[in-house]
Amino acid sequence: MPDQRPLAIVKDLRAATHYAAVLDVIRNRIIELELAYPTVDVLAGFTDTYTSKLLCNPPLKRMSVDSPFSILGALALVPKFESDQERLQRLRRHRDWQKRKKRRPIPKQLASAQAVA
Repeated sequence: MPDQRPLAIVKDLRAATHYAAVLDVIRNRIIELELAYPTVDVLAGFTDTYTSKLLCNPPLKRMSVDSPFSILGALALVPKFESDQERLQRLRRHRDWQKRKKRRPIPKQLASAQAVA
């Protein structure tokens, strides 16, 4: 029977604002789940030793566009995006800030999804 104790490391994560921080999140989750890298390779659908090449320090390989979603899914993590109000204010004060001049109409499928949410 799998271990049912609560998982604590991931609850203490801070926002990952750069690639190295994302790697730290993944490394910590693997430690927390007590998984071996070959197991992560299988769960994520990677070739043998790919996880170890991604997570060694310094990494021998960098993740492709799809790899983070595969490895995070294998570790039961979901990336979530939230607005950073401090950075948004700095962005709006930037000298090159311009509002869009012309808005494209919202497709019907998107508009109905937004109405439901």
